[in-house]
Amino acid sequence: IPYAEKKRIVIIFEANDHLETDAYISIKDTAEYIRECGSPCFRLQLDTMHMLYEHEECYQQVLDCADILAQVDISGRDRTCPADGEFPYDQVLKALKESGFSGYLAFEYRSVPPRAREGLAYIREKLPNAEWNMVPHTELKEMSRNVKFAVRTGEFTPYPNIILRAGVAFPA
Repeated sequence: IPYAEKKRIVIIFEANDHLETDAYISIKDTAEYIRECGSPCFRLQLDTMHMLYEHEECYQQVLDCADILAQVDISGRDRTCPADGEFPYDQVLKALKESGFSGYLAFEYRSVPPRAREGLAYIREKLPNAEWNMVPHTELKEMSRNVKFAVRTGEFTPYPNIILRAGVAFPA
């Protein structure tokens, strides 16, 4: 963490689920650990898929950790489209709006046609005033060529990742 602070790098730590790890599963425990470290460079990432698996209450959890929240990933069970309806995405978006969230939203779901289009339509419906910049994968690779540091999870499944810089008003 001192090195990250010196280089002004933000480390984002994700609250996970019991299917993938046996540590830092609950949002509360993960947020507590991050706060104990006491660094503005150590922040929290939430993922609605993990929240779904752990039956985490989403609205209050987002509000409770808003001060350390850097990124929120949105997807359904097993990375299905967020339009599947088994998770209260509207509550997550409402809490993000109320908390003044200005981090990143990443919509992470399987790109199985025609569901990829359905997921994109859902996202556009929920964020009608968002500016869109679609970047082809080859261009994204070129843009990230000079990245100095990246952590890969070992995931080999091709998900379409959409990262949105928040700070705009979106409907709840």
